[in-house]
Amino acid sequence: MTSLNSIFREILLTFDSITVPNFGTFETSYKSAQLDEKSGMIYPPTKLVVFSEEKKEDKENRLSAYLVEKLKISSQEADKLISDFVSEAQSKFKENASLTIDEVGVMSKDENGVVVLKSVPSNLSIDNYGMDAVEVEKVDESKRVTPVVSLGKTASSKSTKTTTTKVTTVKTSTVKTEEKTQEKKKNSLLKLLAIILPIVALLTILFFIFKDSILGCFGGKNNDTQTSNTEDTSVSRPDVQVIDIEEPQTVEIKENLTTDSDLNILARAGFSNVSPQYLGSKYKKYYLVGGSFRDKSNANRIKHQISAKEILKAEGSEYYRVIIIGSDDAQEIVDAYQQALSKGIKADDMWLLKNSK
Repeated sequence: MTSLNSIFREILLTFDSITVPNFGTFETSYKSAQLDEKSGMIYPPTKLVVFSEEKKEDKENRLSAYLVEKLKISSQEADKLISDFVSEAQSKFKENASLTIDEVGVMSKDENGVVVLKSVPSNLSIDNYGMDAVEVEKVDESKRVTPVVSLGKTASSKSTKTTTTKVTTVKTSTVKTEEKTQEKKKNSLLKLLAIILPIVALLTILFFIFKDSILGCFGGKNNDTQTSNTEDTSVSRPDVQVIDIEEPQTVEIKENLTTDSDLNILARAGFSNVSPQYLGSKYKKYYLVGGSFRDKSNANRIKHQISAKEILKAEGSEYYRVIIIGSDDAQEIVDAYQQALSKGIKADDMWLLKNSK
């Protein structure tokens, strides 16, 4: 059976903070690129791990639930994996030995009897953009030339040449782009934007002024209620790849709707994306959705990230929907929606599934 040690790195990539019951809490923190002068290595941006023995109780049971979902095992088997890990660690600490956690770091007791974790600088790399550590070849002080800079003027590049370090990568070689060329490209882009943006703004204003005439020429109609397609992106991170996302057919609701008082409540709250679908009489009238996937593991991962209540897979549907709240009361849905916004969940990442029963 897989040990907890072997998948600890994956656990820390999933959670910013995870508590191992009867042991302690691991927390990740971002660390920018670092130069280790002793080893002669430059490490890319990464996430390092710190450990604390203060919090040992996992009230939410997150670690056990994750192991059950990830390894497809029972809760008893998950608890045994955790207890085996704790027993192994405590046994090694009694012998004044260290515990190595694969691709995370080394744990040991210091001279005061406190358990400390010395994390590996570059292995827990979810923010290093695929970069590897690079080796720095030192240059003798006698060969270094300091550039001469005078007030109000920039030292001539013809007369002064600065040499500091020579960097050699293990896997790939890189070509340094001259700063002057980058500055020219940046200035050119800014000039182009300065020309384009006013034109776009003017065209937008003209469109809204003459919208009825323009739509009339093409046979368009200005309806109070419009149909739109919105894609459920479900709180994605630069480092997370999500596939098989449901693209619900949604209708935009307006404040002047009178046929459904619940929809008026939602409209006044600023909620506009509603997807009507018949689920069945046993389901609630409304479900506030934070993500929808064919892959159940993706749905569970997003559920943990946004602290959703449940995963819903209705009969006849191939999607696992991440439910922030389900209710027959529109006002309760609005309250949950406002609370989700206050927690940092974007409005575009949420939509309402209306059970047309």
